[in-house]
Amino acid sequence: MIKKAELRYILLIFLFTLVVYLPSLNGFFQNDEWAAFARFFVDDQSLSKIVKRAFVDRGHFVPLYEISYRLLIKAFGLQYAYYAAVSIALHLVVVFLVFVFSKKIFKGNTFLSYAVTILFAVNAAGHQATTWPLIDINTHVAVIFGLLSILAVLERYTALSLLLFIISLLFKEITLGFFVLLPIFVFTSRLSEDLRRKITTSLLFFSAGVLYLAFRLINYLSPRDGVYAIVTTSSSKYDILKNLFGFPIKAIYETIFPPRLLLIISHRVSVLLPESLTGSVGTTAFDIFNERISLPFVGVLIVSVLLLVFIKNKKKNLSSTVFLVGLSFVVLNSFVYALSPERPDPIPVIDSRNLYFPAIGSSLMLVALFSLVFSKNKKMLILFVAAFVSLNVFWLHREISFLVSVAQVRKTILTQIKEENQRLPDKVIFYSESDKSYYGMPEAEHIMPFQTNFGLNLFTWYAPTENFPSGFIDDNYKFFLTSLTEEGYFENESRGFGYFRNFVSLEQTVWDNHLSVDSVIAYRFDSRTGLLENISEEIRQKLGDLTNSY
Repeated sequence: MIKKAELRYILLIFLFTLVVYLPSLNGFFQNDEWAAFARFFVDDQSLSKIVKRAFVDRGHFVPLYEISYRLLIKAFGLQYAYYAAVSIALHLVVVFLVFVFSKKIFKGNTFLSYAVTILFAVNAAGHQATTWPLIDINTHVAVIFGLLSILAVLERYTALSLLLFIISLLFKEITLGFFVLLPIFVFTSRLSEDLRRKITTSLLFFSAGVLYLAFRLINYLSPRDGVYAIVTTSSSKYDILKNLFGFPIKAIYETIFPPRLLLIISHRVSVLLPESLTGSVGTTAFDIFNERISLPFVGVLIVSVLLLVFIKNKKKNLSSTVFLVGLSFVVLNSFVYALSPERPDPIPVIDSRNLYFPAIGSSLMLVALFSLVFSKNKKMLILFVAAFVSLNVFWLHREISFLVSVAQVRKTILTQIKEENQRLPDKVIFYSESDKSYYGMPEAEHIMPFQTNFGLNLFTWYAPTENFPSGFIDDNYKFFLTSLTEEGYFENESRGFGYFRNFVSLEQTVWDNHLSVDSVIAYRFDSRTGLLENISEEIRQKLGDLTNSY
């Protein structure tokens, strides 16, 4: 039961969190949501199709997410601020549930519960769950139902807990570790319950886990096109095993200290070492050493110090128990990320959105540790909590400010193009020129400042008003321009759409498809000034001259 006095402090934490996150309302769509929009605007949105889509991807089974994100798109279209507002609101719901959960774990100690809550609320490591609204909305909802499942177990509502847990999994599989974690809570929190009942309840959760894993295995083995990757197709068995052991450790130190801060520290450590070992500063060899050797070394050192301080100060009291609960929470809820497909190996820093859930456990660990070390000095406890909160707020502000600055450039580009070309020809090709490479592309690979294929961005930006036919999305729910540097032209029914950066390829496509040069819309982006120049007439003239010369 939450008291009125407690609500006042919770509202203050809400207000503080809002102040930190409100600038993200000025952000813009970043990555995978562009493909989600494209599917929604041109594909069949019947329930049967949505369910079929949930079964196509062998790496995930999240039908409730498939439904929920479509409902959001139907409500908000391409209005980013609405998605951001929903994401912040859901984050506040999670923050509230973290307080309720912490209060249960700390046996009613509201002071320590407030400390856990504010640490989690502004944790910089997992910011992407909130600052990447549409795609990671499933993270929030899965966490909400996961926490409700724990609270139901603590209140001895076993059937309700299992139901809430399954709902959580159907939004996102991040709570997979609950098949082990929930039985732990059964044994550690239901002290007055007899052993036989505890065993029966635990077996129920284990049985549900076996059934769920059997279902996922059947889904995995079902024949289908290999468009959607699974972890075994993108990672070696050695890398999978290494990540299974390494991810829990990484999740601990990357949720205690902001990852970007850790990278700075590891960089300075690398600089102090012999160049013969690290390679020259600024080279690829140095960066690899920094990320694969120095960063894990710094991280393991942090975890070792954390555990040594705990061992030195542990007592037979509640704070020691909570520390172990938090540690178990992080470890058991980190293994699942080692099974994520389509990511590079080895991965030095876990994706921000995947640190959101484990951050609950690390917040419990930190506060419990501070409580042990400063059990007789409350002022020092407050000071250390305030220091960690300030550190996270600083880095969270930096992350959000960077995202907003990049977002404004992207939004300005798309807005200008649509304002200058409000209606597209039935058959259109976009052409772009840029003076810079982005997102790890080779220096010679000049692209627009977008993290996804610019052709996909343009198609999606126009889709609500252009009524493109569903044929632009294939049977595997993929758009024909997928990778960041991909170019091409595709026709379906009476419509055609294409995107090129290479002029020779553009010229050949116009010639092969007997297209008018007026169907080409061209822009040039200057990264130094941030200005976008309409060069359509220049490119059309060039194409016309070349065509006439044949």
